Amino acid sequence: MKNILILLFLSNFFISYCQEAPPPPPNNKTQKVSKKTELVNESKIIKSYETKTNSNSEVCKIEIFKIETKYFTDKNSKYYFKTVENKLNNIDLDISSEEIIAYTKYRNNLDFNPFRIDSIASAIYKLNGDSKFEEAIKLCEKLKSISPNNITLHKELALAYKKIGKTEISEKHFEMMKKILIAVEKYSDGCRTNPYILNNCFEGKSLYEAKFSLFPSKTRFILTESKKIIYGYDIYHIMRFADLNHYKKYLKEGEYKIE
Repeated sequence: MKNILILLFLSNFFISYCQEAPPPPPNNKTQKVSKKTELVNESKIIKSYETKTNSNSEVCKIEIFKIETKYFTDKNSKYYFKTVENKLNNIDLDISSEEIIAYTKYRNNLDFNPFRIDSIASAIYKLNGDSKFEEAIKLCEKLKSISPNNITLHKELALAYKKIGKTEISEKHFEMMKKILIAVEKYSDGCRTNPYILNNCFEGKSLYEAKFSLFPSKTRFILTESKKIIYGYDIYHIMRFADLNHYKKYLKEGEYKIE
């Protein structure tokens, strides 16, 4: 049911950038009631079952994907970064959610300034907004070289190719964007305790726009009590968070809020 809802949102996005207000968030908090762990080859999936104390007393399932970093550089591992990277660059739609999330974790462990990704991504978004689709496609090659599993990359390529009449390649990038969105939402729900696993700040804005057809009006870095950096996105009091602790070494005091 969760994936069906995501696909409905994405279908609306692909037709056009519609301006539709998202529904208000539930007021009641979530109460964890049980938890179990499964081992899946080289990775570990923790399944947390939670009961939402809303009017319907809905029971939902959240999975948390964990993997040791050693598998990122193990050529015999299905999560070897080069293997996954090739699938992404070839727009291989058979790529799994686990491979997508593992690659994000790999990139976020590198000594690389993620603000560079934000700079390129925002420039691509502006080019498409200015109807400079060929330029946007060209700049996407630069983003692809450093973040091939980026939601912004495939979202903006899908739009640009569609606008210049290249429907087939547009649809491929749209399908890859859906795969990445589904992977992100499979292993995180965007709350403070289980924030989205993303490459960079701007990617979260693209996720928000793809889901709600609206761009976040308020964003901020937050230093949590556990000294982790998360990033908050807000529209109409619908707040979502991303785990962006890899930004920590590049932030100065005053550029984040302590909560």
